[in-house]
Amino acid sequence: MDGCVMWNNLNEATFGVYGFGAIQKRLVPAETFHIVLALAGLETGVIRDTNMVIPDALAGSKTSGVTMGEAFRNNNNAYFKWVSRTIGQAKMKYWLDSTYYGNKKMGSDMTTYWSDRTLKISPDEQLGLVQRLYLGRFAYQDRTERLVKDLMIKKVAHNDTLYYQQGVGDGKDGTVGWLIGWLKRKDEVHLFSIKALDKERTDKMNTKTLNILYDIFGTKGWLTESGRLK
Repeated sequence: MDGCVMWNNLNEATFGVYGFGAIQKRLVPAETFHIVLALAGLETGVIRDTNMVIPDALAGSKTSGVTMGEAFRNNNNAYFKWVSRTIGQAKMKYWLDSTYYGNKKMGSDMTTYWSDRTLKISPDEQLGLVQRLYLGRFAYQDRTERLVKDLMIKKVAHNDTLYYQQGVGDGKDGTVGWLIGWLKRKDEVHLFSIKALDKERTDKMNTKTLNILYDIFGTKGWLTESGRLK
């Protein structure tokens, strides 16, 4: 399995990189693009709030009764296909451009461009995305960014809060796995962008990228003997 890890201690303005040759290679973003779809959906009013359920007349079997928050946390692509289609191509292209997202390409199908390799993004650009989201440097309203950042919270332990989003997609050379986000540890913020590429088709990529993240935590001495954040 090939990989690339980028790490940024925001307080000290220091960086760590593994797999330097791959940091600018763009690949399918898969469900990590739900971050932008959630931001754009909330900003345009297509998504009212994180409790919004798609109206029954428009919902399919995979979205019936599902809230936006549940869809985000469970990587429900069907929900965000509806979001993208409802926003529309012109407005979605505006938010792609203003978010500086990867190659900014959409194609004609509003439901597949983040999974069919039309839209691509690099590990370096993913790190820039989470940095600007954390710092509030996008053109979205404060409420919009706060709601999405709250959805990214995966673990709270003592003085640590872990935020991330994962995605798994079909790349040209195998299965692509992403894990992007940040760790707030006491008074420090550590941003990360992890990309893994497995030449074998696998359904365990989310586990693999999360293991990479926790291996990093372990090398920094941030885990208990049971493998939990201290």
